[in-house]
Amino acid sequence: KAYKKESLRHHPDRNRGDDEAVSRFQQVNAAHQAFLAAIAKGSDGADKTTYDAKDAAFAFKAMLRRRDISSTCEWDDLVEVCGEDPDFLAVRNNGERRQALSEYRTVRLKEEKDAARREREAKRRDFVAMLDDPSATHQVSHKTPWENARVLLSRDPRFLAVESVEERQDLYDDWRAKAKLKRKEEKRQAKVASSGTTSDAASTKTSSSSSSSSKKSRHRSSSSKGDSSSRSRGRD
Repeated sequence: KAYKKESLRHHPDRNRGDDEAVSRFQQVNAAHQAFLAAIAKGSDGADKTTYDAKDAAFAFKAMLRRRDISSTCEWDDLVEVCGEDPDFLAVRNNGERRQALSEYRTVRLKEEKDAARREREAKRRDFVAMLDDPSATHQVSHKTPWENARVLLSRDPRFLAVESVEERQDLYDDWRAKAKLKRKEEKRQAKVASSGTTSDAASTKTSSSSSSSSKKSRHRSSSSKGDSSSRSRGRD
């Protein structure tokens, strides 16, 4: 039925003046002949078909992918777009074609969802990278409230790439909270480093004072011994 419909539709006698009609008619005939050859039977009535439903369905799905058919494509739209394709006509009947289309749509839908998820994640990463970008024309910090930040960031393509207003604010609030913790930790480390330097200086000063006191003590001891020796010689 499909062959008769398409052959009549593209027959040169019905498309006079259309130079491409002959080519289309020949393509339909070639696809029909290939189909007949695949299901041909011998004179003895024994089935000698070489038709492989799996191979035909595989070629059908490959044709859908080649034509970039989306997961939302309906049957009637598919027939209109791909009805003349040899890989479409090579499948034995519409039941098998519909089944192949259903399987293709299931796989394609998963692929489209995965692609959308990866794209969304990439946009979120770019949004956070924008907030950390030191070369950006805007200047926001952990002290900048969202009401001010969204005005400063409103012209950056990375800001606009995240379409949901709520998602933008959630990303900004999360970044701001982490920035506050980071700043707090930097201050703590700076304080520890400063305290360590002060302790080292105090320790050095104490050591110097102890050394000086020891020298003075030794000096007084030497002086005391000298005086005792002098007094002893004087008595002698």
